[in-house]
Amino acid sequence: MVVDQGKEPLDFIAMMNGRIESLPKKLPMIPKTFILQGDESSNDSSDEDPCYLDVLPLEECMDERDSIQASKNQSITFSEKDLSKWRYFHEDALYIVVQVNGMTVPHVLIDGGSGLNICPDLTAKTLGFRENKYRSDNTKIYGYDGRGMNSKGTLDMNVIIENTSHCIVFHVVDVPPSYNLLLGRPWIHQVRGIPSTLHQCLKWNFGPSIITVRAEDPVK
Repeated sequence: MVVDQGKEPLDFIAMMNGRIESLPKKLPMIPKTFILQGDESSNDSSDEDPCYLDVLPLEECMDERDSIQASKNQSITFSEKDLSKWRYFHEDALYIVVQVNGMTVPHVLIDGGSGLNICPDLTAKTLGFRENKYRSDNTKIYGYDGRGMNSKGTLDMNVIIENTSHCIVFHVVDVPPSYNLLLGRPWIHQVRGIPSTLHQCLKWNFGPSIITVRAEDPVK
């Protein structure tokens, strides 16, 4: 399906029905201040329900300083080899594909101009998060038109990106989105990530390696 990335998100609600990804059982962690686990106490959940997430204590996460120390000598560069098939002839934003709750979520916008990570309310509910899981939040969110809207709350997600697990706090907003999730500066800076819209990829240091995340294929 060809999608105009500037206007509408991919229909991942339909896509997820046949695209449950097989993920590794044990994944390297890039922590912030918590990691997440399934909520087994919910009376409404069943084996078929998506996993609902709760916060685990900070001490169960690896020390972020260890990751910084291990990667401090890595240099991130971009070259012509990193260019997409469109090479220099595009003006595309950078959208990637991630996994949440075992479901594939395409059209995730990487936006260094955003001071928040954003999750549309529709996306949160489609992924199985109940509104009573949102934490109360009074943040006012402003768009390009200067008009503000209130966040419906914040939500913790365990997001799998290129086989690494990321603990990410999202602000939930009730608007018709042009993306399924938005990863802004809080997450980009957390992983010391370097996005390149020109090269249509994102890179960050992870121990002795450099992880490269390619943009989604809009045709798929």
